[in-house]
Amino acid sequence: TKHSSVIHEYYSRECNNPIHLLLDTTLVDSKMALKGYVCAPLGVPGGKMGWMFTRIEVEIVCFTPETVALNLSSHALMSKRSQTVQPMEDLVQVARSNKQFALMMDKVVAYVDDVLAGRKKANSAIGRSLLDLINSVPNMDHEQFSEMFNNNVKD
Repeated sequence: TKHSSVIHEYYSRECNNPIHLLLDTTLVDSKMALKGYVCAPLGVPGGKMGWMFTRIEVEIVCFTPETVALNLSSHALMSKRSQTVQPMEDLVQVARSNKQFALMMDKVVAYVDDVLAGRKKANSAIGRSLLDLINSVPNMDHEQFSEMFNNNVKD
């Protein structure tokens, strides 16, 4: 935008090479797009100087405890009850997680069906992520699973 250079000049006083993150809040396709840019000086020596913004790849990384905390906090915001987050019983947490998992699986299956039917263009990054996910599932028989489950269930 026309304000990018002004913003860059302000933040370049604080650090050598600031990164510009642009967040698209229009939620097109239920997705909040995030783009990153770095800046390089552009111009003729002794003349007018400008800036050239080059796009960089941005990846959002979060850890499991952060995700759990954000999910609990967002659940408290959506409920009409008190504004404090109360610890839930284990079974309630498992049921809620299973419901979330089922909803995510429905979205994945719908996406795969749309790609196979030609309604959506295939995204190789999503395909690789799905393959990594499938390959990360441990392969065990019923007896092994039952033993592992029973050994980890609290009395």
